Amino acid sequence: GYTLQTHNFLRNGHIVGWCLYGSNDCRTWNLIDNVSNCLYFQQHLGGIKYFPLASKTIYYQYFKIEQTSANSM
Repeated sequence: GYTLQTHNFLRNGHIVGWCLYGSNDCRTWNLIDNVSNCLYFQQHLGGIKYFPLASKTIYYQYFKIEQTSANSM
């Protein structure tokens, strides 16, 4: 699994949907997780949340998060 933390500012919006990818060469990216409609960060300013993965994955050296929906407000 992995952990994300949000900021603690009320009016700046918070991430709601994203895809997490992993890579070992920064060229080929494999989808690790896809999250949608996550309102946790909007409800917990400065919050830290652990996201368990549905299945085991290989080890990756690099990660990227691609935002898939507009921030909450």
